[in-house]
Amino acid sequence: MRSGKRGLAGHDAPTGGSDVRAALSRRPRPINCTGIPVSKLIIEATDPAAYEADLVGAYASAYRGLERYAYRERDDIVRYFRWLWRRCPEGVLVAFYDGTPVGLIACDPTWNAAEEPELGELHEFFVHADYQGKGIGRKLFEEGLRFLARRGCRRYALWVGEENRAAQRLYERFGFRRTGQVGIWVRMEREEPWPQT
Repeated sequence: MRSGKRGLAGHDAPTGGSDVRAALSRRPRPINCTGIPVSKLIIEATDPAAYEADLVGAYASAYRGLERYAYRERDDIVRYFRWLWRRCPEGVLVAFYDGTPVGLIACDPTWNAAEEPELGELHEFFVHADYQGKGIGRKLFEEGLRFLARRGCRRYALWVGEENRAAQRLYERFGFRRTGQVGIWVRMEREEPWPQT
């Protein structure tokens, strides 16, 4: 269910400086999700590098059949995760199901702040194929929108592959509408603010 554009993964990862330490110290407490036993699902801001093998596997699984929208090589996926982390460490939320990382959403409240200060961008969103259909994706997406709302975003946008119909339907259920297309990427936006709580 990729929502980010390709070509951004070439950036270097943070080196562990004070910015990363500060972001880690501000990590939100785990979120207990209704409808799924508390012991089963926790969503928290987490550096994907800490769970690299599981998240690379989840990413590849989520894009099975949709490979044209995904990075295919492990090194490219890892670089992409590092780029997401560097953009906004507190906006990289990982879903843990029964202690295993199974999904990720990467949110960026300052992607285009100079031109559109109230627009929050969702760069990436995926859930391992074996864990889809359990409500994990819905909860993870809700938490991503809530994070952006708490950062002052009142509008939300993402890119999704034109043939990724399942993801498009999910985004439509969250109030996103198609606003354009560039190549194989469809732009979707939600114009209404998301509740902060």
